[in-house]
Amino acid sequence: MSLARLVRRHDDAAVGFGLPTELPVRPEPADLPPGPPQPPELVGHMDITSDNVVFRDGQAVALIDFALAWPVPRVMEVANLMLWWVPFGEDADVDPGSRGLDRPRRCGLIADAHGLSPADRAALVVWLEANGAALRSVLVGST
Repeated sequence: MSLARLVRRHDDAAVGFGLPTELPVRPEPADLPPGPPQPPELVGHMDITSDNVVFRDGQAVALIDFALAWPVPRVMEVANLMLWWVPFGEDADVDPGSRGLDRPRRCGLIADAHGLSPADRAALVVWLEANGAALRSVLVGST
């Protein structure tokens, strides 16, 4: 869960910088569902894939490639983390090393390590339940 703790440290630091006021309209990928209806709290990384995390001795130590960083609610940053690290696809569609995982438990561990508030946890559960099929489609490349 070092990755969830790293993302939490990033998010806590990002909150201190405030939010930019003059941004172009962000083009949303057509196949991704909109995020939870909460106001942005921080500039989140929003691309927390294995390609964008530096590990040292099995521990996540850095995030790289901030090309998709954007103002988001904290809960959306955690949803992005879960999207790639739980993962939400069917076992046949995910990396062999991620098959057979206890996904609900893994979500809980990530939420705990990130320190999500009860309100954010509730919003995340509602969003995940409403968008589970769309997220699976994104992961396996089908529509």
